[in-house]
Amino acid sequence: RAIGPVALATDGTILGTVDIQLAGGGPLPGRFTYLGVVAGSLWAIGFESGAPTLYRCDPGTASFVRAGRPSFTSAQPWYAGDLVASPRAALVGGRLLLVDDAATPSLLEFDPTTLATTNLGPIGDVDLGSLVFDGARAFTAIVDAAGTIRAAVSDGTIQGTSPLGDFLPSGGPAPTGSSDPVGFTDFAGSTVFFANHPGAHALWISDGTVSNTRVIANGLVRDSSGHAAAIADGKLFLTAIDSYGRELWMTDGTSSGTRRVTDLAPRDGSANRMLAFGADVLFEGHDGTSVVIAATDGTTTRTVFAVPSNQDLVALARVGDRAFFELIANAAPLIG
Repeated sequence: RAIGPVALATDGTILGTVDIQLAGGGPLPGRFTYLGVVAGSLWAIGFESGAPTLYRCDPGTASFVRAGRPSFTSAQPWYAGDLVASPRAALVGGRLLLVDDAATPSLLEFDPTTLATTNLGPIGDVDLGSLVFDGARAFTAIVDAAGTIRAAVSDGTIQGTSPLGDFLPSGGPAPTGSSDPVGFTDFAGSTVFFANHPGAHALWISDGTVSNTRVIANGLVRDSSGHAAAIADGKLFLTAIDSYGRELWMTDGTSSGTRRVTDLAPRDGSANRMLAFGADVLFEGHDGTSVVIAATDGTTTRTVFAVPSNQDLVALARVGDRAFFELIANAAPLIG
Protein backbone atom coordinates (compact mmCIF):
# COMPACT_ATOMS: atom_id res chain seq x y z
CA ARG A 1 0.00 0.00 0.00
CA ALA A 2 1.11 3.59 -0.66
CA ILE A 3 0.45 4.81 2.91
CA GLY A 4 3.61 3.28 4.36
CA PRO A 5 4.97 0.07 5.92
CA VAL A 6 2.54 -2.81 6.42
CA ALA A 7 2.81 -5.58 9.04
CA LEU A 8 1.20 -8.95 8.36
CA ALA A 9 0.60 -12.04 10.49
CA THR A 10 0.11 -15.34 8.71
CA ASP A 11 -0.35 -19.04 9.32
CA GLY A 12 0.82 -19.75 5.76
CA THR A 13 -2.59 -19.48 4.12
CA ILE A 14 -4.35 -16.60 2.34
CA LEU A 15 -7.32 -16.71 4.73
CA GLY A 16 -4.98 -16.86 7.67
CA THR A 17 -3.11 -13.69 6.70
CA VAL A 18 -4.16 -10.50 8.49
CA ASP A 19 -3.01 -6.87 8.51
CA ILE A 20 -1.56 -5.71 11.86
CA GLN A 21 -2.40 -2.05 12.58
CA LEU A 22 -1.39 0.43 15.23
CA ALA A 23 -3.71 0.39 18.22
CA GLY A 24 -6.19 3.21 17.72
CA GLY A 25 -5.74 3.13 13.95
CA GLY A 26 -3.36 4.81 11.56
CA PRO A 27 -0.45 3.58 9.45
CA LEU A 28 2.77 2.16 10.85
CA PRO A 29 5.55 4.75 11.22
CA GLY A 30 8.46 5.15 8.85
CA ARG A 31 11.62 3.07 9.28
CA PHE A 32 9.54 0.38 11.03
CA THR A 33 11.78 -2.54 11.95
CA TYR A 34 11.06 -5.81 13.76
CA LEU A 35 13.36 -6.54 16.68
CA GLY A 36 12.15 -9.97 17.77
CA VAL A 37 10.03 -11.81 20.33
CA VAL A 38 10.51 -11.61 24.08
CA ALA A 39 8.11 -12.90 26.76
CA GLY A 40 5.73 -13.92 23.96
CA SER A 41 5.33 -10.42 22.50
CA LEU A 42 6.65 -9.17 19.16
CA TRP A 43 8.71 -5.98 19.51
CA ALA A 44 9.47 -3.41 16.83
CA ILE A 45 10.95 0.08 16.60
CA GLY A 46 10.03 2.99 14.38
CA PHE A 47 10.51 6.74 13.99
CA GLU A 48 7.44 8.76 14.97
CA SER A 49 6.94 12.45 15.80
CA GLY A 50 10.66 13.10 15.59
CA ALA A 51 11.79 10.36 17.98
CA PRO A 52 12.50 6.61 17.98
CA THR A 53 9.53 4.73 19.44
CA LEU A 54 9.16 1.13 20.58
CA TYR A 55 6.07 -0.94 19.73
CA ARG A 56 4.73 -4.22 21.11
CA CYS A 57 2.24 -6.74 19.65
CA ASP A 58 0.90 -9.14 22.28
CA PRO A 59 -0.23 -12.75 21.65
CA GLY A 60 -3.79 -13.05 20.39
CA THR A 61 -3.96 -9.44 19.21
CA ALA A 62 -3.66 -7.89 15.76
CA SER A 63 -2.34 -4.45 16.66
CA PHE A 64 0.87 -2.78 17.80
CA VAL A 65 0.75 -0.62 20.93
CA ARG A 66 3.27 2.13 21.66
CA ALA A 67 5.52 0.76 24.39
CA GLY A 68 7.68 3.80 25.10
CA ARG A 69 10.44 6.07 23.90
CA PRO A 70 13.94 5.36 25.17
CA SER A 71 16.11 8.28 26.25
CA PHE A 72 19.19 8.85 24.10
CA THR A 73 21.79 11.57 23.75
CA SER A 74 21.54 11.47 19.95
CA ALA A 75 18.48 12.00 17.75
CA GLN A 76 18.43 8.70 15.84
CA PRO A 77 20.64 6.22 17.73
CA TRP A 78 18.91 3.15 16.34
CA TYR A 79 19.04 4.14 12.69
CA ALA A 80 22.22 3.87 10.61
CA GLY A 81 21.25 3.67 6.96
CA ASP A 82 20.41 0.05 6.23
CA LEU A 83 18.67 -1.41 9.27
CA VAL A 84 19.21 -4.92 7.95
CA ALA A 85 22.98 -4.45 7.68
CA SER A 86 23.43 -2.11 10.67
CA PRO A 87 20.61 -2.37 13.20
CA ARG A 88 20.99 -0.11 16.22
CA ALA A 89 18.39 -1.93 18.30
CA ALA A 90 17.89 -5.64 18.93
CA LEU A 91 16.30 -8.16 21.24
CA VAL A 92 19.22 -10.30 22.36
CA GLY A 93 18.92 -13.11 24.87
CA GLY A 94 15.59 -11.77 26.10
CA ARG A 95 17.03 -8.28 26.62
CA LEU A 96 16.25 -5.18 24.58
CA LEU A 97 19.57 -3.57 23.68
CA LEU A 98 20.21 -0.34 21.79
CA VAL A 99 23.20 1.68 20.65
CA ASP A 100 23.46 5.38 21.48
CA ASP A 101 25.44 6.90 18.62
CA ALA A 102 26.96 9.73 20.64
CA ALA A 103 30.60 10.82 20.28
CA THR A 104 31.51 7.51 21.94
CA PRO A 105 28.87 4.89 20.97
CA SER A 106 27.47 3.17 24.05
CA LEU A 107 25.42 0.04 24.59
CA LEU A 108 22.12 0.64 26.39
CA GLU A 109 19.64 -1.78 27.94
CA PHE A 110 15.97 -0.76 27.83
CA ASP A 111 13.53 -1.90 30.51
CA PRO A 112 10.12 -2.24 28.80
CA THR A 113 8.37 -2.09 32.18
CA THR A 114 9.88 1.10 33.60
CA LEU A 115 10.91 2.58 30.20
CA ALA A 116 14.31 3.33 31.75
CA THR A 117 17.63 2.88 29.96
CA THR A 118 20.85 1.67 31.58
CA ASN A 119 24.21 2.52 30.02
CA LEU A 120 26.26 -0.69 29.85
CA GLY A 121 29.41 1.03 28.60
CA PRO A 122 31.17 1.90 25.33
CA ILE A 123 30.80 -0.35 22.30
CA GLY A 124 32.56 -0.40 18.96
CA ASP A 125 30.89 1.11 15.92
CA VAL A 126 29.43 -2.26 14.94
CA ASP A 127 25.92 -3.46 14.28
CA LEU A 128 23.79 -5.07 16.95
CA GLY A 129 23.18 -7.88 14.49
CA SER A 130 26.71 -8.88 15.47
CA LEU A 131 25.83 -9.01 19.15
CA VAL A 132 25.28 -12.66 20.10
CA PHE A 133 24.16 -13.81 23.53
CA ASP A 134 24.42 -17.50 24.39
CA GLY A 135 22.88 -17.59 27.84
CA ALA A 136 24.75 -15.09 29.99
CA ARG A 137 27.51 -14.12 27.54
CA ALA A 138 27.66 -11.77 24.63
CA PHE A 139 30.28 -11.61 21.90
CA THR A 140 30.76 -8.15 20.46
CA ALA A 141 33.34 -5.47 19.67
CA ILE A 142 34.61 -2.75 21.98
CA VAL A 143 36.76 0.33 21.54
CA ASP A 144 39.71 0.52 23.93
CA ALA A 145 41.32 3.68 25.31
CA ALA A 146 43.56 3.96 22.26
CA GLY A 147 40.59 3.84 19.88
CA THR A 148 41.37 0.31 18.70
CA ILE A 149 38.41 -1.97 17.94
CA ARG A 150 38.75 -5.42 19.48
CA ALA A 151 36.62 -8.54 19.81
CA ALA A 152 35.29 -9.00 23.32
CA VAL A 153 33.13 -11.20 25.50
CA SER A 154 30.63 -9.59 27.87
CA ASP A 155 27.99 -10.44 30.45
CA GLY A 156 26.25 -7.17 29.63
CA THR A 157 28.07 -5.07 32.22
CA ILE A 158 31.11 -2.82 32.01
CA GLN A 159 32.95 -4.87 34.66
CA GLY A 160 32.13 -8.12 32.90
CA THR A 161 33.47 -7.08 29.48
CA SER A 162 36.98 -8.07 28.39
CA PRO A 163 38.91 -8.40 25.09
CA LEU A 164 39.39 -11.84 23.54
CA GLY A 165 43.03 -11.09 22.85
CA ASP A 166 45.21 -8.73 20.85
CA PHE A 167 44.93 -9.93 17.25
CA LEU A 168 47.36 -7.20 16.11
CA PRO A 169 50.03 -7.15 18.83
CA SER A 170 52.37 -4.99 16.76
CA GLY A 171 49.64 -2.80 15.29
CA GLY A 172 50.31 -4.19 11.83
CA PRO A 173 50.93 -4.92 9.10
CA ALA A 174 47.26 -5.65 8.47
CA PRO A 175 44.49 -4.58 6.14
CA THR A 176 43.46 -1.93 8.71
CA GLY A 177 44.88 -0.61 11.96
CA SER A 178 42.26 -2.40 14.09
CA SER A 179 41.27 -6.05 14.05
CA ASP A 180 37.75 -4.83 13.13
CA PRO A 181 35.81 -7.88 14.39
CA VAL A 182 32.35 -8.17 12.81
CA GLY A 183 29.68 -10.74 11.99
CA PHE A 184 29.55 -12.63 15.30
CA THR A 185 27.45 -15.77 14.73
CA ASP A 186 26.46 -18.18 17.51
CA PHE A 187 27.51 -21.77 16.80
CA ALA A 188 27.67 -24.80 19.11
CA GLY A 189 28.45 -22.82 22.28
CA SER A 190 31.02 -20.65 20.53
CA THR A 191 30.95 -17.69 18.19
CA VAL A 192 32.31 -17.50 14.65
CA PHE A 193 33.33 -14.05 13.42
CA PHE A 194 35.45 -12.12 10.92
CA ALA A 195 38.51 -10.16 12.04
CA ASN A 196 41.95 -9.05 10.85
CA HIS A 197 45.28 -10.33 12.10
CA PRO A 198 48.79 -9.42 10.89
CA GLY A 199 48.74 -9.42 7.11
CA ALA A 200 45.35 -11.03 6.54
CA HIS A 201 41.59 -11.03 6.88
CA ALA A 202 40.30 -14.22 8.51
CA LEU A 203 37.42 -16.22 9.94
CA TRP A 204 37.78 -16.89 13.69
CA ILE A 205 36.09 -19.01 16.35
CA SER A 206 35.99 -18.41 20.12
CA ASP A 207 34.42 -20.06 23.15
CA GLY A 208 34.82 -16.84 25.16
CA THR A 209 38.36 -17.47 26.39
CA VAL A 210 41.57 -15.99 25.01
CA SER A 211 43.26 -19.41 24.79
CA ASN A 212 40.46 -20.83 22.64
CA THR A 213 40.12 -17.91 20.24
CA ARG A 214 41.74 -18.89 16.96
CA VAL A 215 41.71 -18.53 13.17
CA ILE A 216 39.91 -21.29 11.24
CA ALA A 217 40.29 -19.85 7.72
CA ASN A 218 42.43 -17.09 6.24
CA GLY A 219 41.48 -14.85 3.33
CA LEU A 220 37.80 -14.41 4.21
CA VAL A 221 36.06 -11.05 4.58
CA ARG A 222 32.53 -10.16 5.62
CA ASP A 223 30.62 -8.21 3.00
CA SER A 224 30.08 -4.57 4.01
CA SER A 225 26.33 -5.11 3.52
CA GLY A 226 26.33 -7.98 6.03
CA HIS A 227 26.39 -11.75 5.73
CA ALA A 228 23.90 -14.60 5.77
CA ALA A 229 24.24 -17.61 8.05
CA ALA A 230 22.32 -20.78 8.93
CA ILE A 231 23.00 -23.95 10.93
CA ALA A 232 22.02 -27.32 9.46
CA ASP A 233 23.04 -30.85 10.46
CA GLY A 234 25.63 -29.58 12.96
CA LYS A 235 27.39 -27.33 10.45
CA LEU A 236 27.44 -23.55 10.14
CA PHE A 237 26.87 -22.23 6.62
CA LEU A 238 27.69 -18.60 5.95
CA THR A 239 28.48 -16.21 3.15
CA ALA A 240 31.94 -14.69 2.93
CA ILE A 241 33.99 -12.79 0.38
CA ASP A 242 36.95 -14.79 -0.88
CA SER A 243 39.05 -14.63 -4.05
CA TYR A 244 35.99 -15.76 -6.06
CA GLY A 245 33.60 -13.13 -4.70
CA ARG A 246 30.72 -13.52 -2.23
CA GLU A 247 30.51 -17.29 -1.81
CA LEU A 248 28.93 -19.95 0.39
CA TRP A 249 31.23 -21.45 3.03
CA MET A 250 30.69 -24.01 5.78
CA THR A 251 32.48 -24.92 9.01
CA ASP A 252 32.25 -27.50 11.77
CA GLY A 253 34.36 -25.25 14.01
CA THR A 254 37.73 -26.65 12.94
CA SER A 255 40.24 -25.47 10.34
CA SER A 256 40.09 -28.77 8.46
CA GLY A 257 36.29 -28.65 8.43
CA THR A 258 36.07 -25.10 7.04
CA ARG A 259 35.77 -24.79 3.26
CA ARG A 260 33.94 -23.21 0.35
CA VAL A 261 30.81 -25.25 -0.39
CA THR A 262 30.14 -24.32 -3.98
CA ASP A 263 30.74 -21.69 -6.63
CA LEU A 264 27.64 -21.50 -8.82
CA ALA A 265 29.16 -18.79 -11.02
CA PRO A 266 32.96 -19.12 -11.36
CA ARG A 267 34.85 -15.94 -10.59
CA ASP A 268 31.66 -14.16 -9.58
CA GLY A 269 29.94 -13.76 -6.22
CA SER A 270 27.09 -16.24 -6.09
CA ALA A 271 25.60 -16.59 -2.58
CA ASN A 272 23.25 -14.38 -0.61
CA ARG A 273 20.35 -14.88 1.86
CA MET A 274 19.78 -18.39 3.24
CA LEU A 275 17.81 -20.46 5.73
CA ALA A 276 18.09 -23.91 7.30
CA PHE A 277 15.70 -26.53 5.92
CA GLY A 278 16.14 -29.96 7.44
CA ALA A 279 19.68 -31.22 6.81
CA ASP A 280 20.04 -28.70 3.96
CA VAL A 281 20.28 -24.96 3.64
CA LEU A 282 18.34 -23.06 1.01
CA PHE A 283 20.20 -20.06 -0.34
CA GLU A 284 19.92 -17.42 -2.99
CA GLY A 285 22.62 -17.65 -5.62
CA HIS A 286 23.52 -16.69 -9.15
CA ASP A 287 24.54 -19.39 -11.59
CA GLY A 288 26.01 -16.95 -14.10
CA THR A 289 22.76 -16.71 -16.03
CA SER A 290 20.02 -16.06 -13.50
CA VAL A 291 19.22 -15.78 -9.81
CA VAL A 292 18.30 -19.17 -8.33
CA ILE A 293 17.20 -20.70 -5.07
CA ALA A 294 19.56 -23.59 -4.43
CA ALA A 295 19.83 -26.27 -1.74
CA THR A 296 22.93 -27.92 -0.33
CA ASP A 297 23.91 -30.30 2.45
CA GLY A 298 27.53 -29.20 2.16
CA THR A 299 28.39 -31.92 -0.34
CA THR A 300 25.74 -31.86 -3.06
CA THR A 301 24.20 -28.64 -4.40
CA ARG A 302 21.10 -28.52 -6.57
CA THR A 303 18.91 -25.78 -8.05
CA VAL A 304 15.40 -25.67 -6.58
CA PHE A 305 13.93 -22.69 -8.44
CA ALA A 306 15.16 -20.33 -11.14
CA VAL A 307 13.89 -16.77 -10.63
CA PRO A 308 12.52 -15.29 -13.89
CA SER A 309 14.64 -12.47 -15.29
CA ASN A 310 11.86 -9.90 -14.81
CA GLN A 311 11.52 -10.66 -11.08
CA ASP A 312 13.65 -10.11 -7.99
CA LEU A 313 13.91 -12.39 -4.98
CA VAL A 314 13.49 -10.28 -1.84
CA ALA A 315 12.86 -12.75 0.99
CA LEU A 316 13.15 -16.37 2.12
CA ALA A 317 11.29 -17.73 5.14
CA ARG A 318 10.31 -21.02 6.71
CA VAL A 319 6.95 -21.84 8.29
CA GLY A 320 6.73 -25.36 9.70
CA ASP A 321 7.85 -27.86 7.07
CA ARG A 322 7.50 -25.46 4.14
CA ALA A 323 9.74 -22.72 2.75
CA PHE A 324 8.32 -19.50 1.32
CA PHE A 325 9.95 -16.94 -0.90
CA GLU A 326 8.85 -13.50 -2.05
CA LEU A 327 9.39 -12.13 -5.54
CA ILE A 328 8.93 -8.61 -6.80
CA ALA A 329 7.65 -8.46 -10.37
CA ASN A 330 6.63 -5.17 -11.98
CA ALA A 331 6.39 -3.57 -8.51
CA ALA A 332 3.86 -6.22 -7.39
CA PRO A 333 4.95 -8.69 -4.68
CA LEU A 334 4.39 -12.38 -5.37
CA ILE A 335 4.61 -15.07 -2.70
CA GLY A 336 5.65 -18.58 -3.72
